[in-house]
Amino acid sequence: MDREAHHSKDDVDCQVSKETGIEAVARRTLKALVEGRKAKASVGVSYVRAFCTFLLSADEQSCLRLVAQLQERGASHDLIADQLIAEAARELGARWDKDELSFAEVSLGISTLLMVNAAVRSVSEPATITKNRRVMFATLPHQAHTLGIGLAAEVFRQRGWDISVHLRLPKPDIIDEVRRTEADLVGFTAGRKRSLDELIVVAAQIQSLPHSPRVMIGGIAAVSSVTQTNGMDDITIVESVEHALKLAEEL
Repeated sequence: MDREAHHSKDDVDCQVSKETGIEAVARRTLKALVEGRKAKASVGVSYVRAFCTFLLSADEQSCLRLVAQLQERGASHDLIADQLIAEAARELGARWDKDELSFAEVSLGISTLLMVNAAVRSVSEPATITKNRRVMFATLPHQAHTLGIGLAAEVFRQRGWDISVHLRLPKPDIIDEVRRTEADLVGFTAGRKRSLDELIVVAAQIQSLPHSPRVMIGGIAAVSSVTQTNGMDDITIVESVEHALKLAEEL
């Protein structure tokens, strides 16, 4: 790894010691995407900058189109991992450190980066789907903090689940997507009461679909409202990814 990358990792370690909770998780995720990558011929600064712009807009399809362009030019999976994905992670971390990006923006960028990274890996290192149930994760348009959903989806993918992730999707589109894919379990997160109230309504619509999917909601607002009964009788509140995995195993 080159000297510049080495120093950026040291900076990350220093920052983690000062942070707790989801922000520390975000920084560790960026570090993990950088670690172990070797410096090779660059894909070009313009590609990395464009890639970061797409990440911060949660534009997964544009990210994948850019990857496809590089592959058409002969870029290998390793080159893309080393000089696009890893460099984008470094760029997001550096801009966060300089306060050029808010945590909400970085959270969205990381979530999209995790999905793109999984999609790129699935071509050269196909994930083995060992579960016969579909799990869908989604966030509402106004939800800025999407890192938790992205990380949960990645854990589920690694454990062999057939997963899909939809960030900032309008409520009618969420219902349509659950209906179309016949997802068996749908996961949301609610950091604020406003989101929780909206998701309770969405959950009721989802559970009324013919295939009767289960709905789970995590996040601070959901966990703190476990005593609430209005509209939440059929919703499972999950306190961690492991709790969500246990719920999925019980389907």
